[in-house]
Amino acid sequence: MSKVIDLTHRIERGLPVYPGDAGAHLSADSVHGFESDGTPVAHVGRVNMGLHNGTHMDAGYHFLPRGFTIDTTPLERCVGPAVLVDLPGLDNKAEIRPSHFERFESDLAHHRRAVIKTGWSSRWRETDYFTGHPFVGPEAARWLLDRQVNLIGLDFPSIDHPPFETHLLWLGAGASILENLTNLDQITASVFTLIALPLPFAGMDGSPVRAVALADQGAIKRD
Repeated sequence: MSKVIDLTHRIERGLPVYPGDAGAHLSADSVHGFESDGTPVAHVGRVNMGLHNGTHMDAGYHFLPRGFTIDTTPLERCVGPAVLVDLPGLDNKAEIRPSHFERFESDLAHHRRAVIKTGWSSRWRETDYFTGHPFVGPEAARWLLDRQVNLIGLDFPSIDHPPFETHLLWLGAGASILENLTNLDQITASVFTLIALPLPFAGMDGSPVRAVALADQGAIKRD
C-alpha cells in the first residue's frame, strides 16, 4: 500500500485566515448520553467557515462574475501525477518567474499539475504568513498555461498579492488554484500522486479540500 501524506492544515477554532475573512467556528449540537428508552444520542456537529479558509481550492467565480464554479471543476484535474517544484530560500514577497520552472518543463507539460514547495507553510501561525509570502508572477502563470498546466498548488496562502493580476489571469483561463498546502517536505519524489478534491458547493467560488500525496504508488523519482 502507498503511504498517504496529509497536505492539509487542520480545521479548528483559531484557524489562521486571510485578513478580513471570517474565522472557522465548530460546534457539537448534541449532548452525549441516552434517551429514556436507552437510544444513544448522536453527535451532529456544525461548521461555519469561509470557503477559502485553510487548505482550499479556488474556482473562477472567486474573482470573475462569469467564471466557473467549484461544483463544475473537472475532478480529473484534482487527481493524478503532480510535479513538485522545489523553490527553497525565496525572499519575502519574492516573485516566482518562468526561469524557476524551466528545469521542470518536460514533466509540467506532460502531467499538467504543478505543486510549488517554498517552505512558507512553516510560518503558518506567524504574523507575516498572509502578507509576506512569495507569489507567482503573471509571466510565470502565462508560461505554465502555455504548457497546458491547469492546476497549481502552493504552500502559501495566495497565488499573488493585490491587485491580484495572476488570480485573474489563471482563473480566467479556466485553471484551478490549490492554496495553503502543508507537509510538502515529506514528499521525496519529483513527480507524485496528488489527490485534492473540493466539495461540490453549487454555484460557489471555492471549497476546502483534503489534499493528500501518495508517497510511492504512482510516484516517479527523478534527480
